[in-house]
Amino acid sequence: IPRGSVAGDPRSLMDTHPEYTPYAVLKIPQERRLLVRAYANQQWRAIDLRRLDFGEVRAWPLEDGTLGIRDITAEGSADLSAEEWTIGGDGLLSETQER
Repeated sequence: IPRGSVAGDPRSLMDTHPEYTPYAVLKIPQERRLLVRAYANQQWRAIDLRRLDFGEVRAWPLEDGTLGIRDITAEGSADLSAEEWTIGGDGLLSETQER
């Protein structure tokens, strides 16, 4: 829920703030992984359940104080023309046409 799309109940002493969903979780049971992202930082972060010791208590912060923006300027390729990329960024057009 986008922040503020559902107003709080003015009659309630507890529910006075706009409602929103502060985090999202994707569960991948086959891989025993969880993917988590927060409201401000939309970058998915992985928790590998196979590597956890369930005998010890662990906690992870939902927000890390950033917006999750990563500079990818240097990762751009000068070898490809704009026509070679698919609109959705799913791969190269030439690869898509070969399938």
